[in-house]
Amino acid sequence: MAIYLDAKLRSQGEIKETRANVEAKLGLSAGKLTEMCRQATRKRKDKRTGERIETESGGLEDWEFAQIAGKGYDKGRGRLTDQFIFEFSLGQLVESVQIQIGRGPNEAEDAAAEKRERDQIKALLNNRHEAHKIFADGLDNVRKGDVPWSKNGRRKKWTNATSAERRASFDGWIDKIEGLGCRVLDRSEWNDWFRMANPAGTMEQFLWHWCDGDDGEYSAACPPWVFGVELDYWDNYDALNSPEFLDSLILVTESDMPYSPYHKRFSQPKLKSSPGDPEIIVRQVDAEGWEIEWHGDDLSAWAANWKARTAQSEAEATALIDRASRRKSGGARL
Repeated sequence: MAIYLDAKLRSQGEIKETRANVEAKLGLSAGKLTEMCRQATRKRKDKRTGERIETESGGLEDWEFAQIAGKGYDKGRGRLTDQFIFEFSLGQLVESVQIQIGRGPNEAEDAAAEKRERDQIKALLNNRHEAHKIFADGLDNVRKGDVPWSKNGRRKKWTNATSAERRASFDGWIDKIEGLGCRVLDRSEWNDWFRMANPAGTMEQFLWHWCDGDDGEYSAACPPWVFGVELDYWDNYDALNSPEFLDSLILVTESDMPYSPYHKRFSQPKLKSSPGDPEIIVRQVDAEGWEIEWHGDDLSAWAANWKARTAQSEAEATALIDRASRRKSGGARL
């Protein structure tokens, strides 16, 4: 992933800048891009002791990757695109990051601003990891026969809890996660949003279009993922411990992507299946609905291809979410 980030940072249309130029423009230390792209260990001689030591392969801490990407994005002014930021779940992480050169009246002010950015990124990432622990523990608790969460830490056995207590435990569990900026969503409903999402926007902005602006309540036509979980199960309190329901839940971060211990790219499927296929255009008309246009002659072929692509994207998203959730955290190589 470091090589991919390096290529994106250095690419300017058909032109590739040197790493040294990019490092200078982004305020990175000399040799930083080269170091993060080094994939193999190497031995060198320690000048102080004369001993030969083995250096570790290149890599970036999770906060470091986000900060470098943020400098490359530079609040939408840089060479990294909205699509890149969106697919790597960096939206909120890089919101305040910009190239620090000349931002303050002196070097001390620049360094202080960069530290604030770094601390903010670390805080958001720590919230992600804490939310994931609460999410995973809650699911494990239910699978072991308990309610998912308890305010005082003393959870009831599922069989000993009333329907109201089970629902209250789930509500508390979800509220605790949402307090850390993350959300519990239905896997398939999140994927429906992801396939048609605007990379420059957020899920919250999208959902606002379904909201009645007068009283702030969601209209009857609101998409089901606004509720976070499948309503059929939610209304049937006794089914909340079913394997089907538990397996359908995913943790989504403050940047609208499924949680991963380290940054993972979720490639958004294209709405156009191939260069020769008819093209679909979906746009919002007003708060009441959407308008769909297509361009091309063979609509039956388009329908078949669209159905196949939808099934494929759902399978790919499911596989990617499963792989991402299994990765170990902390100092991972890119």
